[in-house]
Amino acid sequence: MGLPNQDRCLMMESDQLTLVALFDGHGENGHVVADRAVRDLPFRLLKSTTNKVESTIRESFLETDASPEIKTVTDGGTSAVIAWRIGTRVYLASTGDSTGMLVHYQDGTSQVVLEAIKHKPADPLERARIEAAGGTVLIPEDAELTSRVLYNTRLGEMALAMSRCIGDFDGKGPGYLIAEPSVVAKDLSPTLGDGKSFYYLVVASDGLVDEIAQGVLLTKLGNALKKGVGLSKVVKQLLDEAERSWSLKMMGTYRDDMSIVVTKLRI
Repeated sequence: MGLPNQDRCLMMESDQLTLVALFDGHGENGHVVADRAVRDLPFRLLKSTTNKVESTIRESFLETDASPEIKTVTDGGTSAVIAWRIGTRVYLASTGDSTGMLVHYQDGTSQVVLEAIKHKPADPLERARIEAAGGTVLIPEDAELTSRVLYNTRLGEMALAMSRCIGDFDGKGPGYLIAEPSVVAKDLSPTLGDGKSFYYLVVASDGLVDEIAQGVLLTKLGNALKKGVGLSKVVKQLLDEAERSWSLKMMGTYRDDMSIVVTKLRI
């Protein structure tokens, strides 16, 4: 019996608003946490009545993490990344290590103009916080391998490849993990509307982006969006390419969950 898909995604669009969210679960019950988070966090954002968007984002992440539906889940957690456009302003918020990007396409070139912050245990500020709480950060000699934070669960020792997440309360108890998101924002200038220059959003889980070079990924996505056709085909090709990479690397015994959401902004 195969393991459950632990990724969850959501996208909402209108002329004045775009909201894209991705949750990449991990641990025995990561799919449960991701599923509950995708039903909770986006709607906390949208129902907020405050005009302080960055405060709304922060509170929505923390309230989702503290919700009874997630607090009762053991042995599991999820990364969370959102891309939220309100008018011509775009916010990227993240906790964990999933990818969020605002990309500008012009003259056949896709350029990242804003990227969500990833939280890895070896990052200096993250490592200092973890070690100040008495935690241990593993930093492998092989630069291609990721750093990890260690903590105990009822199933044994966990070595988590991120320093922030939703859920994972065994690591939150001693203070090694937090749910606090990092938020970055950018105001956009309206494009000419001729289809030659436009902005688009990408959110993706590490199972995909770790296996496909960013330049290759964005070139293929940008060209498909410019043509206005074939995006689904391109996405499938990218997923197939990443799956082949996993199969070669793991000799066919494992591949990570892979998800991506792409949308061209209406500006």
